[in-house]
Formats: sequence, C-alpha cells, structure tokens
Amino acid sequence: MSAVDRDPYSANNFEVDLGTGVLGFAEVSGLGYEIAYLDDAHNHERAARAPKRVTARVSEVSLRRGLTDDLSVWQWVQAAVDGKDEPRTVTIRLLDAQRRPACTWVLRGARPTKWVGPTLSATGTAVAIEELVLAADSIDFSARPDG
Repeated sequence: MSAVDRDPYSANNFEVDLGTGVLGFAEVSGLGYEIAYLDDAHNHERAARAPKRVTARVSEVSLRRGLTDDLSVWQWVQAAVDGKDEPRTVTIRLLDAQRRPACTWVLRGARPTKWVGPTLSATGTAVAIEELVLAADSIDFSARPDG
C-alpha cells in the first residue's frame, strides 16, 4: 500500500506532554514553520546564480484545555512572569484508533508567551477553557514508519 492509499488519521485523538507528563488538552493549533527566502536584491545577476538564503521561524503553538485544579500550566506561566527561563521539550502525539502514536511533534526550547484564562458567564453552560501559547526554538516531526 502506498502512502497515497492510506486513510488520514483523525485529529481528535492526541496527547500533549509539557515535559512533566501527559496533560489533557482539547485543542492544539499553530504547529508549523514560517519560511522566508532571501536573495540579493541589489545584484539580480548574482542572485539568479546563488542559492537562496532561507530563514525559518517556528510558529506559535496554542494549547487549549478545560480548567481544572491542576496548577502545572499556571506554575510554568508564573515562573515565566517571575523572570525564570524554563524552556521545556513539549511533545504532541497524534494517536491512531488503537491509541498508539502515529505522528509526533517535538517542540524544543518551548516557552510560554501567553496565557488566557476562561470566559465566565452566569448564563452559559460551556466548559471553562484556558489557553497556553508557546514559542519554540525548533520542531521535530516523525511519523510511525508502518503508517
């Protein structure tokens, strides 16, 4: 079976490890790189012959979860607010139907850049959600070889 023939994985079966153990999250978004190609704008002849210079920046990754009495996210954010640089290796695993890792993203040098608390409403019934936004130095991606 070729890679083209495989069914895609469901996006709702995943786990997140913030470097201290797996925590339940409802949503992960923003995994990616922003890539810029630079050339010598002043010398078009040389720019056509030379390889393009590339810069890449890891996109910010947002993690959303239902608010609980687990303070591990808050403590990491508070350490950053207090000026403590505590980069972590954050691992996000997409799981197959048998809950085995199918794809893995590893954020190296991850640090909190933003925390958003829940929207509270006396007239609503929604779950209280907190959001953690991370910056990272790099992303590694791997997929299970047998697909």
